[in-house]
Amino acid sequence: MPNTSRPGLVLEKKLSNNLTLYLGFAVAVLFFILSGLNALRNTGALRSGMAQVERANTVITALDTVLSLMKDAETGQRGFLITGDENYLQPYHSSRTAISAEVTRLRDFSKQSVAQADVIPQVEAQIASKLAELEQTIELRRSGGFEAARAIVLTDRGKQTMDDLRQNLTVMKREEKRVKDLRMADMEAAHRLALTSAFATAALGIVLSFTVMWLMRRANLMRKWQDWSRTGRLELSAVMSGEKSMGPLAESILGFLSRYVDAHAGAVFADRGGSFERVALVGAPASNGIPERFNSGEGLLGRAVVERSSRRIDDVPESYLRVGSALGEGLPKHLLILPATADDSVNAVIELGFLTPLNARRQEFLQQVSEMVGVAMKAALYREHLQDLLEETQRQSEEVQAQSEELRVSNEELDEQSRALKETQVRLELQQT
Repeated sequence: MPNTSRPGLVLEKKLSNNLTLYLGFAVAVLFFILSGLNALRNTGALRSGMAQVERANTVITALDTVLSLMKDAETGQRGFLITGDENYLQPYHSSRTAISAEVTRLRDFSKQSVAQADVIPQVEAQIASKLAELEQTIELRRSGGFEAARAIVLTDRGKQTMDDLRQNLTVMKREEKRVKDLRMADMEAAHRLALTSAFATAALGIVLSFTVMWLMRRANLMRKWQDWSRTGRLELSAVMSGEKSMGPLAESILGFLSRYVDAHAGAVFADRGGSFERVALVGAPASNGIPERFNSGEGLLGRAVVERSSRRIDDVPESYLRVGSALGEGLPKHLLILPATADDSVNAVIELGFLTPLNARRQEFLQQVSEMVGVAMKAALYREHLQDLLEETQRQSEEVQAQSEELRVSNEELDEQSRALKETQVRLELQQT
């Protein structure tokens, strides 16, 4: 009897062990499923948050673009009002076309936000009012001359509309930044939860955990680089904002880029009608022999202008750009030459020197912002040209006033002589009688 019961005990023991194994496997599978679902939820939250952050950044960029286009349209109108030259209306016409597309984008994005949907109709009305005022002054300049258009400008109606538009755009930007900050906080919370889940899962699958950690680290680094790049573009846009002249604008751009990408020396050359003149310098001694100007196709800087592409130099020649301070000077290890283009033309050339290795991320960022710099430099060139024309107009106006004063004095002298002749004639007539 005892012998006959032993196989049943063994079978029962095996079944018990298998049941434990199955239960353990089921628990592990359930844990992985729950972890997967949790990871899926976190990933969805991150993706959704990234999409909303990207949307907020897109809206902010669109708002900045609308304001910039309105400024360009106003700049073109001012140039035409001052000179009467139709060529100055090119920024005005191109801005009108682009503004319509940007406003359509803003309208589409505003549908996802109740707060923005209330403001966008006001923005559209203000843009339409401002464009109508610009069109009215342009037509008056064509038909009635400068003074007729000037009278409309002096009413400040356009200025008030522009101020109201800026205020509404600022309100929209503030709302988008608030939403962006909330989504970034949500993404950070989801990121922390994902890390916690990853460490818990590591107890059952170290390989899987390391894989997940590697993927998340790569995504995190990519996100940080994207944030760094996006922040750099926004800060550079803020540095270039306003109506700065060429010198201060170039110094601001060069100072920001040197700080942001850790460049130790640099120079900016601006287009001056075929040749490029140095307008800013940082980190290099004045006695370095850096040229004041160069022509297109001349040297490495000129080749970058002709080819319209950046050039990286790792073996820097002895006589090239040097880094200096009160303690000494030396050669940078890497040089990067960036042509700043806008509308298929090179408006400036930026040269940066690095004592530390220049990684691909920083180089890519510099290439991305070169077009922004080109647009800003082109706008500065336009402003300089408009200022020169305005000064010439004022000088001519002063000359006309001086000539008018001379004519007035001459007329007074002629009147005085005429009165003297009449008195002489009267005396002669009295003597004859």
